Amino acid sequence: MSIVSRLYLSLAQLGVASTLICVPPNADAARIKCWTNKEGVRECGNVVPPEYVQKGHEEVTKSGVTVKTQKRAMTAEEKAERAAQKDADRQAALKADKAARQERRRRVEQTTVDRALLGLYVAEKDLTLVHERKVVAIKATIKHRRSHINKLDQQLGQFHKQAANQERTGQKVSEKTLDNIDDVQRQIDVSELFIRKRYQEMEKLDGEYRKDLARYKYLKAGGQVGGPVTS
Repeated sequence: MSIVSRLYLSLAQLGVASTLICVPPNADAARIKCWTNKEGVRECGNVVPPEYVQKGHEEVTKSGVTVKTQKRAMTAEEKAERAAQKDADRQAALKADKAARQERRRRVEQTTVDRALLGLYVAEKDLTLVHERKVVAIKATIKHRRSHINKLDQQLGQFHKQAANQERTGQKVSEKTLDNIDDVQRQIDVSELFIRKRYQEMEKLDGEYRKDLARYKYLKAGGQVGGPVTS
């Protein structure tokens, strides 16, 4: 190819390139905005009217392809509802976290109790024997205190008799006699309270024994150390 021919070819290619550069963009590249008016009618234009800006709109090409959707702004009620939902979710998460922490703490505490049970007692009869010994000891203290109350009752009777004799002779009951009556009565009241507490203690021991025995049986049967406590 001659130099002249090459020159003409180069000029021709340059002209094609210039033509391509000067061609306006694809008509679809220009976008229009569409919204819904107060009557529910869809309208389109280059600019969304101010009264519909917060209502949401779409951007579409001239060929009708939706390329962007702008959601409407939330109302005050919706914002409040969303905030309330976020708060509820946060509270639920906190509650779940607290429950998880409580469960971990329960497992640690229950594991300690379970290992103590297995370490202290070789068989069920050992656990029962320890419980019975505790009950026997409490009953012995109750028996001793009842014996003491009987003696106090006798003393109280003597002091009441003294007071009655003083009144029959026309004397005023002496302060000493009255003090003795009050003192003995207080001792009786204290001893009776002591006995009531010992009975409460036995009742508590009985509940703990039944609980420990059930747990011990569960563990010996292959139950999981630290596992949930069944009622």
